Amino acid sequence: MKVAVIGGRLQGVEVAYLARKAGWHVTVVDRNPNAPARGLGHQFFHLDVTRTGAMDPLSGKIDLVIPALEDPNALAVLESGCAECGIALAFDLKAFGITSSKKACNDLFAHAGIPHPAPWPLCGFPVVVKPNTESGSRGVQVFKDDLSLKSAYPDDFPPPDQVVQAFLPGPSYSLEVIAENGQGVPLQITALDMDSSYDCKRVRVPAGLPVPLSSEFKRLGVKLASEIRLTGVMDVEVILAERRLFVLEIDARFPSQTPMAVFHSSGVNMVRLLGGLFTHEHLPHSETRAQPSDVLLEHVRLNGDTLYTAGEHIMDVDEPVHLAYDFFGADEAITNYYPGRTSWVATLIFCGNGEETAWEKRCRTLETIGKKSGVHVVPDAARNQRQW
Repeated sequence: MKVAVIGGRLQGVEVAYLARKAGWHVTVVDRNPNAPARGLGHQFFHLDVTRTGAMDPLSGKIDLVIPALEDPNALAVLESGCAECGIALAFDLKAFGITSSKKACNDLFAHAGIPHPAPWPLCGFPVVVKPNTESGSRGVQVFKDDLSLKSAYPDDFPPPDQVVQAFLPGPSYSLEVIAENGQGVPLQITALDMDSSYDCKRVRVPAGLPVPLSSEFKRLGVKLASEIRLTGVMDVEVILAERRLFVLEIDARFPSQTPMAVFHSSGVNMVRLLGGLFTHEHLPHSETRAQPSDVLLEHVRLNGDTLYTAGEHIMDVDEPVHLAYDFFGADEAITNYYPGRTSWVATLIFCGNGEETAWEKRCRTLETIGKKSGVHVVPDAARNQRQW
């Protein structure tokens, strides 16, 4: 399979990594010549896909295009360009249009009876305020009381371009669903640990949810895929509060972080599944290992004399990254590190036979980096507290 990954930032890194693991030939395309995913592809095209004729260099050379961006204009141009060139496009533009708006998603949740945080002003404090059309943790703010809220918004509240709802404390979980015409297959559930800005700093899998909650989560994921008539892949993020799962958001596009962790735990390659769906026109069978491995995926940054764990945003660097094996003891790392460098980032992947084994490997690796580099390793909370 010859695949073009359109977009070389965080999603592009994820897609390119898994496409290489599938044994595919990978072409990364981005208008930024220093896009991080450039270092993970076999070749790179420096071009802007929104320009007329931009897809021409790929015509006849590519079997599949996987978008790894969220620009509606670029996605629309890609859809028409792939149709003209006869290239399969692994994307559901209609479903993405629904899920790219948090307001539209909340309306969908309410209509479909999906449990989700209560909206303002029906909820009390604390509240979370987040941009309607941004993904991830960008722009997220939490206010504990009316005084802090009015300090940030002294005039008009709620602002028209923001979503305001109850802030529910508790552990977060994610699930990918791959679907054809709304008929969805849930994949492996992952646990998410957040940094202080509510950005995911660590993925843990298996998630350890009790069977009843796991079954309910998968049921919700399949129902949501049906509601938006999804053909492709989507991720669902929930929070566990008051012994119930509440859906925070859904995104009908290829996610980042969790697919790599799922691949190392269960053997399921979501890029391979997506390729099969769009090139063979049927939902492929998803085979999993009888006993999933325990996996930790964590983002770290070395800045001068300090190494610390932080959210995925630290990986959005303006230079190519590469894949390294046995990285200071980690099974794999996606990083811009090279010997002697005093500022670098890495996504570290640890596999083990048991959660504690993987966690111990993680701790030894960070200790090794600290000793060999002569830097201070900032302690990080072991794991978010489970609440069930």
